[in-house]
Amino acid sequence: MAWKGPTSTELQLQGWLHGRDLDVSLAKIRRWREFGALPWPKKRSQGQGRGAASVELTEDTYVVAEALALATVRKQRLEKAILQIFFARPQSKEIFTTSRLPLPEMGVRKALEWLIANDRGSVIVNIERAMSLANSPEEKIDLAIDIAYRHFRTLLRRQSVAEKKGN
Repeated sequence: MAWKGPTSTELQLQGWLHGRDLDVSLAKIRRWREFGALPWPKKRSQGQGRGAASVELTEDTYVVAEALALATVRKQRLEKAILQIFFARPQSKEIFTTSRLPLPEMGVRKALEWLIANDRGSVIVNIERAMSLANSPEEKIDLAIDIAYRHFRTLLRRQSVAEKKGN
């Protein structure tokens, strides 16, 4: 796909980030937008044609762009940065504590799909890989049960150790 010139909204966002001492390229802003990581203004019909993008960026766009800029300073993958922003306190006892940042659902979904497909430690990925190597349906079930059992036994052991350290 050919590079189109920057839009006024992309330039506006880049200028705002620069004012906060965050140097973010227009290409990076475009990648974030196209990935679905930024809450971006919808195109509105102006009578004819395909519509024009609103020039007004919402406060949500600025907040998420700043978080993405801070999370990707060390050239971190966009998917990892989105998940880092989405999960507010990954060390918390509440596994699914999410941030209050208004990340678009599409970007979070893509990042979670990437994580599930690429995370070597994911029990689901390990079960799927083992099942793909099995020769029969019975062997697939046995492998899935064995991997799930080992995974959850490890989780219970970790929880027990953590509780003992807490007392």
